[in-house]
Amino acid sequence: MTRPSISAPRAGRAIRFMILSGISFLGNLGITHALTQHAVWPAELAFAASLVIILIVNFACCRWFVFQASGQPIATQLASFLTATICFRGLEYAAFLGLHSLLGIHYLIATATVLIAGFAAKFLFYNRFVFGRPSAATQP
Repeated sequence: MTRPSISAPRAGRAIRFMILSGISFLGNLGITHALTQHAVWPAELAFAASLVIILIVNFACCRWFVFQASGQPIATQLASFLTATICFRGLEYAAFLGLHSLLGIHYLIATATVLIAGFAAKFLFYNRFVFGRPSAATQP
């Protein structure tokens, strides 16, 4: 008896999402570090700014690179992406504040911890609800 395996298209999306997440992870760390160390922003503000910058880049990359879902209405995807991402980012920011401001964990370690924790949940949600292909039953 064989076990069901992940479909090839889904595996490809997962790999592309992993690549994008790695780039986003490094971007978040880099932007947070640059704004904190070079622009002398408070870590809390620097991390919030990095989340906004990466949000814009991630939508474009998810739509055209990761999920290759440019055939769907961009306005619908953008609204869904922004809603989901704002919720995810809000939770991530709250977790960052808890780790850094309340527990005193170094801001880069807190940033890395928060970003790693949200990876799988975001992929599954985006794949299913934001950039998923419409089922045959819902197509005219």
